[in-house]
Amino acid sequence: MPTICSYPMYLEGVLRAHHHHRRVAWLFVLAQQSRRAAEAETRRQTTLLIQEIDAHKRTDAELQRAKEVAESANLAKSGMSSD
Repeated sequence: MPTICSYPMYLEGVLRAHHHHRRVAWLFVLAQQSRRAAEAETRRQTTLLIQEIDAHKRTDAELQRAKEVAESANLAKSGMSSD
């Protein structure tokens, strides 16, 4: 324990250490919040990308069906015109 003469200096050291620990704790809290926000944003972006990929797959399937219908129509048309 400090002597009475050194007590103010002791308190000053304790307060500095306390403030340092509070700053470190606050930085830790901010880092956790930042990590959580980044993870949430990553999940959101992943969901959007999956939705976009699914939309492209549906569009590709529809285009393929339309191409097949058009080719069938062309074959039928060319078969009729040769008669």
